[in-house]
Amino acid sequence: DHRDLHSFPTRRSSDLIVRRARSLLGADVAYLALADPERGDTFMRATDGSISARFQTLRLPTGAGLGGLVAQTRRPYWTADYPADTRYDHTTEIDAAVEEEGLVAICGTPLLVDREFVGVLFAAHRAPRPFARTEVALLGSLAALAAVELVQARRAAETAEALAALSSAHAGIEQAATAHDRFAGVVLSGGGVDDIAAALGELLDCWVAVLDVDDQRLAAHGAVPDRLADVPAVRQAAD
Repeated sequence: DHRDLHSFPTRRSSDLIVRRARSLLGADVAYLALADPERGDTFMRATDGSISARFQTLRLPTGAGLGGLVAQTRRPYWTADYPADTRYDHTTEIDAAVEEEGLVAICGTPLLVDREFVGVLFAAHRAPRPFARTEVALLGSLAALAAVELVQARRAAETAEALAALSSAHAGIEQAATAHDRFAGVVLSGGGVDDIAAALGELLDCWVAVLDVDDQRLAAHGAVPDRLADVPAVRQAAD
């Protein structure tokens, strides 16, 4: 249930971040889980080195597993042997996904921008292995940069969406103003129903028929579209 790209950072930004993390720490797998404020959890956004489809679609409830604890406390956590580590709240869903991926040693650190929680960046190995504090610090530094990058990407997408909506609204206003001026000109110049029908047909590039209260045609403009020719009301208006 991932949200659209206007709500969350672009896939390209996320993919680049996990590739950097995996390369910097020499990890078997690196992955990024983003915060979902609506559901109150985090969801898997990007992975590098992953082979498990189940793992790639995992959601982490706040407080559950190592990643859920990072999300809850906004602090980094790491373990040399996650499956055997009782410090974390193991769940069936998380443990099954981790086992399918074959992960053992995991390090996760929060992505924060001005107290805004963005997500969790992870590096993991498929064998028991302690993480040196320098490695944890290195992943944390990358997470800090990544958080800013992701927020900027999200804001850029939101700005682009707002500008597109504004442009569309502006075009609509201009079209309405043009139509108003055209109809006003027809009326002020003494034009009749035929002239109004013609003006409307030209503005909308369509067939127009004007009927009175008794459904009798008063004026028309253009040819009846073939796809509408057999519609009774259209046939009557076109007669």
